[in-house]
This record gives sequence, structure tokens and C-alpha cells, in this order.
Amino acid sequence: MPVATVVAMRGQGRVRAVAVYAAAATVLTGCAPWLAANPRFATDSASNPDPSPTTTVASGEPPAIAAPKNDLSWTDCTSALFGGAGTPPAPGVILECADYDADLDPVDWVKNMAGLVVDEVKMVKERLRWNAVCSGTNRIFNSTSVTQRTEVNGPITLGRLQKAISDVEGTKGQTFTSESTGSSRVGTAPQEAGFVVLVSTYAHPDIRNLPGFKTKSEMTGSGYPEGTFGSVDNAIFVTSPEFVPIPGAGAATTTMRATSGLTDVFPFVVCARHAFTEIDINGVERDGFGNAKVNVLDKADKSDYTNARIVVSASWYDEAIPTSDDWSVRIECGVTANPA
Repeated sequence: MPVATVVAMRGQGRVRAVAVYAAAATVLTGCAPWLAANPRFATDSASNPDPSPTTTVASGEPPAIAAPKNDLSWTDCTSALFGGAGTPPAPGVILECADYDADLDPVDWVKNMAGLVVDEVKMVKERLRWNAVCSGTNRIFNSTSVTQRTEVNGPITLGRLQKAISDVEGTKGQTFTSESTGSSRVGTAPQEAGFVVLVSTYAHPDIRNLPGFKTKSEMTGSGYPEGTFGSVDNAIFVTSPEFVPIPGAGAATTTMRATSGLTDVFPFVVCARHAFTEIDINGVERDGFGNAKVNVLDKADKSDYTNARIVVSASWYDEAIPTSDDWSVRIECGVTANPA
């Protein structure tokens, strides 16, 4: 009477089946609790009087491992397995082992990971572009009394926002959007032609507190950039968690988001159209090197000869550069830690 124990790993793997043969049924029944002393050999099949046991799979769980279609090539492994358990072989008990390959995981991990890699590429590219955006030389601070980054100690204000926008307008910077008239949709209002303001999502509460703030759903018109949060007058706020602050670079504070008691400095970057550009470095391949290419390594090789792992990666070549420093102004502010 064979008894099988299977240890499964995620992905494609090799299954080890162990058959136990006994000289008499009473010997096998007596050995089952003893074998269960080691988890690697735990089984209650020998003590189950039902000749046709049933297996149920809970809803949402993966199906059972497929049984081999052909007879396995069994070899004696009595000494090896009993030795691994640290006990002498039981009299009259013979263990035989065989291996077979089975798909132990029905989930298409490669497809899922490829999608996650694409999302990761978007986030990395957004972070790199944020670094380029913050490289501009035009900079003001949260207050007229603040003259350097280490003095930053307060949130964004409408006055400082309009000061930055007027500086961009004075250098003939173009708005990103055109003026939008009223709409018949309830709860909306006309929208001025606007400049984009890039900032971290941590600034949402302070932005909402600005006089005249409208959420995106209240703005008429279309063609707003991805990540648009809302607007105030001619400023259109585009936010992302990838637009990171400069931790602990400002003044000592008890009210602003801080690192080690020093204000985290959040850049609010006011941009005109064409202030920054992206250059795709194209190659001779069909898609060109400027486009992200997902690479899937799912074959056995010298570093993974059992094909136990699958590697999904991506590569691309491009560059984000400022086109004109005159068309962007960076406002360095704090962000309220605990808005009332």
C-alpha cells in the first residue's frame, strides 16, 4: 500500500513522491504515528480506513497538484530517508522514491510581474523627470522674509503662488491649457488658462486650503495632464508621490512635516509649456531604444539550471532636460503636518 507525501514550491518544480511498503498491514498502521514525528514525513493516509478518500479545495485556493500520467521510476530510498530523520529503518518497512515534474502554481506570475514592471518603469521615469524639473535656477520661498532653504518654515500661500506665475508670464511663458467657459454640468465652473504646478501629494491639504480652490471634478474643459488634482485661479496642480521633498532641509518646526525636527522642504514647481522636454534615444530596432522594453528570463541557464526562478526586468534610454530656466519657478515651502 503506497503512501505519498508531496512538498510543493511556487512555479515549475520537481515533486518527490515517497512510497511506503510494509510486510503486514498491522506494521504499516503502527508506523504511521512514528513517521509523523518528523514533519517531512507527516501523513495520516495509512490510518484512514476509507478506501476512497475525497479531497476538497476551498474556494479561491489553487487546484491540487496534477498526478503523474505515467508510472514513475521508483528506487529504494529507505536508508536515505530514515537516516535523514535520524532514526534506524523500521523492520519490514521499505521506502521507495521517485521524482516527476509538475506545474505547482496555476497563476501566470510572468504576466502579472510584467505588468508590475511596466508600472515601476513609469514611476522611475517620473522620479527622473522630477529631478530634472527641480534643477531649475529660478527659486523663491514660502515667505518674503525667507532668503534661503534652511529658513523655510511655512506652507504655500496664494501670494507666493501668484508671484511665481507672474515671473513665468513676464518671460512669455505659455499656459498649458486654454480658457474654458462654463458648462451645463452641475457643480462645475469656468477655468482660466493655466500653468502647471508640480508638487508632492503630501501637499493636498494645504492646496485645498488655498482661497478659490476647485477640485478636478469642478473644472470645466479637458486635456488636463495626468495626475491633475485641482486648480486655483490660473494654477493647475499636478501631484504625484514621486515628486519627493528634501527631508530636513528647512528650519526647526513643530507644525510642518519634518525630519529630526527640521522642516521637510517641498518644491512647488510652476511650469509654462515647453519648459522641459524629453529626448528619446532611438535605435535601429523596430521600437527604438527610447521605449521601455520588458525582458523576461524564464529559461534554465547556468545560474538557475533547475529553472526555479523567473526574472522580469525592463530597460529604456531617454533623457529629460530643462528647455528654458525662464519658464519655470520653484517655490520651496513646508507642508502642514497636522492640518486643523
